Amino acid sequence: MEFELKKLSKAAIPAALGRAERYRLLNEPALAESICQDILVVEPDNRQAIALLILALSDQFIENIVDNLDHAWSLLSRLNDEYLQAYYQGILFERQARVYMRRAAPGSHFSHGGDDFFVDPIPARIPNIGTQRRPGRQSSPVLFPPAAGFFYVGRFPY
Repeated sequence: MEFELKKLSKAAIPAALGRAERYRLLNEPALAESICQDILVVEPDNRQAIALLILALSDQFIENIVDNLDHAWSLLSRLNDEYLQAYYQGILFERQARVYMRRAAPGSHFSHGGDDFFVDPIPARIPNIGTQRRPGRQSSPVLFPPAAGFFYVGRFPY
């Protein structure tokens, strides 16, 4: 016997987004991911669900970086906003770098002494993204979080 799961109603989406956010903050990213996927079945272009899903997947990089990074990367284009794409791309680069820096295994790209660190994650296709003003939003510039800014390129000085 096979059971069919009920679909989320459109009216339940705001509450579901709140629940997904809470699960993420409670360090339960797999539950947040599941809720976001349920939301996206009903409303495929829901930016908040897509952004939360990207963050939930990046929270799980330590467990399976290859699949989670690929899935998160594939979601960026669905944001349909150049600024948001660049913002979440920077977050993905930062979290990917953190996973690799914590690894000391062969193939981690850091087991050979820390050469050739990651490059600036802010895409060159959007110059000065950190100082641009968001159209239709507040008048002050919106900056990337400090940790998502730049990574040292090349050899460490020590």
